Amino acid sequence: IRWKMARCSPSQLSAVRSMAGPQTTFLVARSCRGRTSDRLPDAGGGSECAPAAGPTNHTMVLFLFFLKRYTIGMKRHMKRFLEKNKGLLAVIVLFVGLNGIAFGVYMTQSLKATYGPEIVADIDKLEERPVALVFGGGMESETQMSIMQQDRVQAAIDLYDAGKVTSLVMTGDDGRNRFNEVEAMRDFAIAEGVPAEHIIIDWHGYRTYESCWRAARVLHLESVVAVSQEFHLYRILYMCQSQGVDTIGYAADRREYNGYGPGLREVLARVKGWWQIEVTGPKPRVAE
Repeated sequence: IRWKMARCSPSQLSAVRSMAGPQTTFLVARSCRGRTSDRLPDAGGGSECAPAAGPTNHTMVLFLFFLKRYTIGMKRHMKRFLEKNKGLLAVIVLFVGLNGIAFGVYMTQSLKATYGPEIVADIDKLEERPVALVFGGGMESETQMSIMQQDRVQAAIDLYDAGKVTSLVMTGDDGRNRFNEVEAMRDFAIAEGVPAEHIIIDWHGYRTYESCWRAARVLHLESVVAVSQEFHLYRILYMCQSQGVDTIGYAADRREYNGYGPGLREVLARVKGWWQIEVTGPKPRVAE
């Protein structure tokens, strides 16, 4: 250690000793020794490092030194804690998971009781509204919609043809996450005879919460028919009505959707939706 410190100038070493002591001196000496291009010959024929930035440089070295020690110490403590408390952690995870599922089940029953009467499957029983808010349901490829999304758009077209709505708002992914849902939805509706001027695109409805938030604050919709599958509509009505949009639901169920429906994913999505509405109230990624 002395041999390494000898390669740094006495002025540097004394300055750091006065601030932090011998351990940090060794750290600075090592750093100084590593910069061979900065070494200058001294009177004794050896070499010393050229003074760099004075006290500011020493302060940064001190900060990095103590940050490294703190990080290493935290990792060691966390590792020991996890090793000693594996059983306790398993119980905590199980407890939180079961309570989350239980709350999700409660949310499901509550949403059905509250919003079930406002979801209609018979088009003749649906009251007229100015707008159908059609939610994206995923793409199989860049050009092919999923059957869930196709059924949603077709259900909205049926509403338009029956005179229940006068315009369609397509809300979904614009390709930022995967494929462009809203363009495919618009093109399908136009191909089925809906005039392009009666179709509005919400390009940034990446999640149900974002679609409802933007419907209220960006598109300024006041009264809509939300179009999606029934299991999804409970969450839509809860979120959109919480944002101030008078919303009823039209169920677009046209077939069985294998792998989709009111399963664990939807239960967790309802819990997340409650958290967003009642607790955090986040702004969407694109709020304009």
